[in-house]
Amino acid sequence: MKKDIWLTAEGERRAVSLTDKVPVKLVSRDGTASFNDYSVLKEHTLVIKVNGGIVFRILCTDLYLRELVYGRLYTEGITDEDTGRLQLMFEKKSDEESDALITGGLLKTENSGGDGYPFNDVIKKRISDRIPNRPVDLKDVFSLADEFGRGTVLNTVTKGTHSAFLMYDHNIVFSCEDIGRHNCVDKAVGYALLNDIPLDECILYSSGRVPSDMAEKVIAAGIPILVSKAVPTDRAIKLAQKYRLTLICRAWSDSCTVFYNTGTDE
Repeated sequence: MKKDIWLTAEGERRAVSLTDKVPVKLVSRDGTASFNDYSVLKEHTLVIKVNGGIVFRILCTDLYLRELVYGRLYTEGITDEDTGRLQLMFEKKSDEESDALITGGLLKTENSGGDGYPFNDVIKKRISDRIPNRPVDLKDVFSLADEFGRGTVLNTVTKGTHSAFLMYDHNIVFSCEDIGRHNCVDKAVGYALLNDIPLDECILYSSGRVPSDMAEKVIAAGIPILVSKAVPTDRAIKLAQKYRLTLICRAWSDSCTVFYNTGTDE
């Protein structure tokens, strides 16, 4: 397992740099009050520019930004698995803002439409080629739920982050935190791309709810199994059925709810 940065002394120092302490007044129901300092997350703005033009402006946590860029471009169908073709340079504007400058390695895409979902032709080909009917090993599901249950440092400090865990070959190979659950997915996808991990053999665990846009992102990445501690929406379930994404939610250490399983359901 790739140890998360938070599990190291360096990680503890990094956590301090990603948070701010603000004075707060804690008021109890009986009217008594106390004063304390509260740790809040620092927002970072990542601006992704392609050939000088702004394509994405992302509010995020200042960690794994390279992975975030690769993952976002990939799940949007703007680039492919060949990360070596992508020319990426970061420009730190301040502690609160960075630019990611992109040239080369991009794909010309068109949204062919017609099925009610915003997948362009690149993503449609990717998912038709790659999402297999993979059996689910419940040991993997509960292993991911156990890892989430142990907590993550930044969320322990602030109660303000989402997290994602990427499993490959029954091992958790990457984990991350961010203020946004979509960013967590993109960081996990970007990590897989940069480390030649086949996404169609991975399981992704997310701490957040699964509305249709979250399901779309995982489907676009070609990941066959999505596990979440939260719940899906009706549209997310319909997407899972249409694109054969195994969807397991309310995944805790003692139980999980299978909303769609490509290994058994037709």
